[in-house]
Amino acid sequence: MEQVKHLISINLLGKVHAIKHAERAMLRCSTKGSIICTSSSTGIIGGLASRPYSFSKAAACKLGVHGIHVNCISPHGVPTDMLGNETTPEQVKTLVGEEGILLRGKAATVEDVAQAAVFIASDDTGFITAHNLVIDGGYTSAVSSEFHLQVVKN
Repeated sequence: MEQVKHLISINLLGKVHAIKHAERAMLRCSTKGSIICTSSSTGIIGGLASRPYSFSKAAACKLGVHGIHVNCISPHGVPTDMLGNETTPEQVKTLVGEEGILLRGKAATVEDVAQAAVFIASDDTGFITAHNLVIDGGYTSAVSSEFHLQVVKN
């Protein structure tokens, strides 16, 4: 339970506090714009990480009436310090399992995540809110499809 409380205080409550303070500042200045949360593919498919981590990735907020978009980006298998120091894209492919990635021969990069954040924050997303942009090379779709096929077979 201590591990669950710790992860929830960071991943969920931290996000709630960040949104709350961003909301206050944006409303005070009558600013329209974007709030982007970062989640993980583990918030979509349970079992990719520990249960407390997966559970803590779910969050929602509605500020559309003020013209504020609240969206999320959920990367999967990006070589960062979170996966271990000096983790290479090739090591990540092995770690997360390349068989589920639909874009064969490509590994996720921090640049892919940054470009997704720039896109979701841009004016080009004028009518997109409460969306989770998954940056996973199709992994969650492939894993979900495989799970569905297993359920149907049984």
